[in-house]
Amino acid sequence: MKYRQSLVVAASVISLYIMFSSKAIATETKPIEANGVDISYVEQGTGPLMILAHGSLSDHRRWIRDHLPLLAENYRVVAYSMRYHGTSDWDESWPPLSMDLYAKDLAAFIQALDAGPAHLVGWSMGAMVAHRTALEFPELVRSAYLFEGAAALERTDEQTAEYTQLRKALIGESASLADEQKFVKAAAAMLNAVIGKEGFFGTLPEGAQKSIGGKGKLLSNYFKATNNPVSKFTCDQIKNSKVPTVYVTGDKTVEYFSVVLGEHYKPCFGADRIINIAGGNHVWPGAKFEDFAISAHEFASKH
Repeated sequence: MKYRQSLVVAASVISLYIMFSSKAIATETKPIEANGVDISYVEQGTGPLMILAHGSLSDHRRWIRDHLPLLAENYRVVAYSMRYHGTSDWDESWPPLSMDLYAKDLAAFIQALDAGPAHLVGWSMGAMVAHRTALEFPELVRSAYLFEGAAALERTDEQTAEYTQLRKALIGESASLADEQKFVKAAAAMLNAVIGKEGFFGTLPEGAQKSIGGKGKLLSNYFKATNNPVSKFTCDQIKNSKVPTVYVTGDKTVEYFSVVLGEHYKPCFGADRIINIAGGNHVWPGAKFEDFAISAHEFASKH
């Protein structure tokens, strides 16, 4: 692959959150019906299908400027917005937000594109959805690259206690604000927590704050869905999956991700299916988008 020279770190971090101007966005957003809902997506390039799955405070637009041009050199790369995300209106008849629903949506989306099986690349919530899709619909998934997110795990009592403690420390403030319907403040608290930097949200441009803050109304349902998944997977189910899968994490990430979505999953993936990114944290895919694209391509290209 050909890659542009890296941006300076500060500019890269800020670019993670900016929803780009119409001048910067040259890719047409298209709808396609899948699992009873119109899913918005953009695509670029030709070749094997690669689908990018976004995080909880984002949508398909996050990938357009930085990631699509790089990955499109080798793939038909598609970025989509999950139900309740993006810019489309919500339908009151939709089922409640859940990772199970999102996996079914993604499976139907792959089928609707009629170009699968697909390489899945997920970030945070997107990795949860990608992994669940790979486990439940293996015939539709060619490989799964998961950055700091994975399908719900059946934990031991000790792991459950640790999970509960670390989860509360990470999202406690954001969850309380979301329950009080202070959605922008909830989104800000969530972003600050996952980055591990108090006040970071306030340093972002006004447009970025508005875009991220608008996703705050999803957080109560998102927290409930991820804390009480409809189904969980055993370590053996994850370990024995026939879909080539890699779990990727940064060695500078906050404790929740390093333990709950790191140490707890290590026996399930095995050492050969874990990549540790030196100096990386939860926003590494955006802050170092070229490195992320290279890593995702290197994995997918083997499968």
